[in-house]
Amino acid sequence: MTRLAAPGIAVDIDPTDGGRVVRLELDGVDTIGRADPEAGDNPSFYYGAFPMAPFAGRVAGGSVMVDGTSTPLPPTHRDGHVDHGLVHDVSWQVVSRTGDHLELQTVLDHRWPVDGTVHLTYDVAPGTLHCELRLRVQRACPASLGMHPWFAGRIEEHDAEVSITPRGWLIPRPDGSYARTAHLEPPRDAVCIGVVDPPEIRWGDRLKVRLNSAHASVWVVCEIFEGAVCVEPLTAAPSALTTVTTVPTRPLVLDWSVTAGF
Repeated sequence: MTRLAAPGIAVDIDPTDGGRVVRLELDGVDTIGRADPEAGDNPSFYYGAFPMAPFAGRVAGGSVMVDGTSTPLPPTHRDGHVDHGLVHDVSWQVVSRTGDHLELQTVLDHRWPVDGTVHLTYDVAPGTLHCELRLRVQRACPASLGMHPWFAGRIEEHDAEVSITPRGWLIPRPDGSYARTAHLEPPRDAVCIGVVDPPEIRWGDRLKVRLNSAHASVWVVCEIFEGAVCVEPLTAAPSALTTVTTVPTRPLVLDWSVTAGF
């Protein structure tokens, strides 16, 4: 376990458990949550804040096409779909570490048909956690990146309230496809497209956090589980893996930050 700290913030990161954040203390309270896993789903999807690579969200049908060849991926859900990438369940190597900075690295294993390296950095400043996820591959392939943070559903007597203003929502169907709607009331489990302002989570008058990502093209909001809410930045929609390509000459990058304050 590695702890990073700065005024108003302390972060615990476990490199051996998918490089995930297991504690994010802001203004003296831990903001990280945990949800009860759905039957047949991977328990590691339901706690902390973990990176998703070389794909974020869901690969419907459980296979990826590279150079005209379809490669099956090990299913992670009872319905046969594959969720949340291939690095959340591996041990990451520590590249460098100081009191306010941590750099981790891992390689894509045999489950992915293209060799690649993933770098993950965490930096803290007063009241802020900043993360950068970077993927570099040896040959062109579909790819996307994401961060999957679970925030506490309740802090003290205050329930979490997610504030986000998208131009539309994509609602998942059982077959892995998505239906579009202009408006959606909580509790939501959907993809936000065309987000206008940075998302915020508020726990009454106790704490508010703002989430930022310059590289996110969509955000996922999940409020359907007891005890935790999720607001995820992704470089591509979960259903769009077949339409995005990463090449060796240009790494794919996702940044993500959490800042406390009213």
